[in-house]
Amino acid sequence: MDLFPESKEKKGNKIAITKTSYGWLVEDDDGIKHIFVNKFKDKGKANQDTDEIWLLLVSSKITKDQIEKLIYCYGRHDIKDAVKSMHSDKAPSPNGFQPLCFMEFWPKIKNEMISY
Repeated sequence: MDLFPESKEKKGNKIAITKTSYGWLVEDDDGIKHIFVNKFKDKGKANQDTDEIWLLLVSSKITKDQIEKLIYCYGRHDIKDAVKSMHSDKAPSPNGFQPLCFMEFWPKIKNEMISY
């Protein structure tokens, strides 16, 4: 399953194998896609099965402390602090909004941004 189809220069970004909640290993692209679609239908709701999949995928590349930071559920204040700490005129991409826009309209958009 190619996670970044638009970036052909990054050919290493591919999930080759994953594990189901029953412990079965899945290697074919359709099977991996099916597992991820089913696991993340309710985005933002962490569960033990999801955590097991991520641990299987990344455990050989990063440390346990790094994994804990990746699966940490950030709160309202963490998100607000992150937005406010960004340089106001630096857009994250050519088509992205500048952080100044988020800072200026934070009172109106904060609930939607945090719930996303």
